[in-house]
Amino acid sequence: MILLCSTILAILVTLLCFLLNVSWYWLILIFIGVYPISIFLLVLILYIITLFYDMNKIIIKPKRFFGAMIYHVAKFLTIVLRVKIVTEGFEIVKDLKGYAMVSNHQAMIDPIVYIVASKLKNISFIMKQEVRKIPLVGRWFILAGLYYLNRDNPREGLKTIINGTNALKAERPVGIYVEGTRSKGKDLGAFHEGSFKMPQKAHAPIAICVVDNTYKMAKNYPWKRTKVIVKVCEVLQYEDYQNMTTKEISDYVYNVMSNSLNDLRNKYN
Repeated sequence: MILLCSTILAILVTLLCFLLNVSWYWLILIFIGVYPISIFLLVLILYIITLFYDMNKIIIKPKRFFGAMIYHVAKFLTIVLRVKIVTEGFEIVKDLKGYAMVSNHQAMIDPIVYIVASKLKNISFIMKQEVRKIPLVGRWFILAGLYYLNRDNPREGLKTIINGTNALKAERPVGIYVEGTRSKGKDLGAFHEGSFKMPQKAHAPIAICVVDNTYKMAKNYPWKRTKVIVKVCEVLQYEDYQNMTTKEISDYVYNVMSNSLNDLRNKYN
């Protein structure tokens, strides 16, 4: 959306110069110069808008505008980073509203890939505290309804669980990476059993998902396109797991993810 607005602005300025009989080579230089300036100005305006919000206040009702911005930027990034997304199984979550999307985590781009694959503009990912410090983007994420997890502060961690639970109860999807950190490879890491407390408390469905090949991007880019697979493997309704402990849920989800990843690798590799 930012790039679209910037392109339109650059074209309008160039067209105005054309009407003023500016030479063609100057028109090219003007377009090239105005384009990055217009992007900067639009980003600056968006940043100024975020200054009117209290970043320490829990966003009960996420701002749709910022969710839409993240979605469009995510789409643009997958193009720039030469990512081809192949999806499977998304029809089983098509009619679900408040569900926990639990997935493995191979690379930093995983949330971006899932947003594009699912076409969701209102998903609240649970992200590590460090992301909050990224200029501009960290503020966008807060206003879009994403939550940060402070692993070093149990009290803050409990707040994140409560916020995620409330989001599920409000029928918003919540994205949870159950390994807690990036595996940076194809193997699954150990799961954090506490990741399943949010859907448990909210009595929400659990959509078991896998993402594969995002770890290859660091090696492939920019010379080679990366085919990334995103699959919704299975949906557990609350009735399916209400009598299970978090350890039992974790073990079950681990087995589903492991088997699904093996199947996908046999199919696409």
